[in-house]
Amino acid sequence: MSEDTNIRKRVVESIEQTGHHPFGPSALAKRMACPGSLLAELGRPSTSSVYADEGTFAHEILAKCLETGADASSRIGTTSACGRFTWSAEDAEAGQMYLDTVREYFL
Repeated sequence: MSEDTNIRKRVVESIEQTGHHPFGPSALAKRMACPGSLLAELGRPSTSSVYADEGTFAHEILAKCLETGADASSRIGTTSACGRFTWSAEDAEAGQMYLDTVREYFL
């Protein structure tokens, strides 16, 4: 197997295991600054932070709102699966600006 084929195989395996694409928006600046970071990270466990987890929760809430046509305020009081976050009125206010923008320009 060629080295290129092996790298492609490892990238696909990483995507399947983590659910994240190595060239996603959150990694783009790093990849551009250091292309070798891709190979250095392959096979390493994915780590997160409280901020990333909270952002994922917000994205899940807002995706549900887009799917169902609901406003962000309809989810106030929703708790994350890990139990660390609860969707607040402040979250809903910020989230509604996002929903309004997406609905106006993309849907």
